[in-house]
Amino acid sequence: MKNKKEKKKELSSTTKVVLLITTVFVLFMITMIALFAYAASKFPLEFEINVPEDFLEDTVTESSYDHPLLNEEQEVFFENIGVDTTEIPTEFSEAHIACAVERLGQERVDAIIGGSSPTPLDFLKAASCF
Repeated sequence: MKNKKEKKKELSSTTKVVLLITTVFVLFMITMIALFAYAASKFPLEFEINVPEDFLEDTVTESSYDHPLLNEEQEVFFENIGVDTTEIPTEFSEAHIACAVERLGQERVDAIIGGSSPTPLDFLKAASCF
């Protein structure tokens, strides 16, 4: 009877190999994390973002053209993203509006018609309509 109890306590050779591999892997990972932490503390990541000094000087604050369908804020927005407001139609047909509704949704088109400035994404989505 004592032999059976002793056999149950012994681990098979496969189990021993699995435990050995797992232990080595865990120790390897701990070592790698420690090395990474040491390297990160000795060599911190530093970077610079170089923005040209005149970057904000090109920003338009007043519109140079009085478009009949756009308010001042909308005209400034379009000029700041590089759209020539003289090229925007001064009258929108039902086809223009239907296309914009299809691309942006009725609620967003109503907001823009009501004076809300279009976002760059609005402009990109509906640019082909006009």
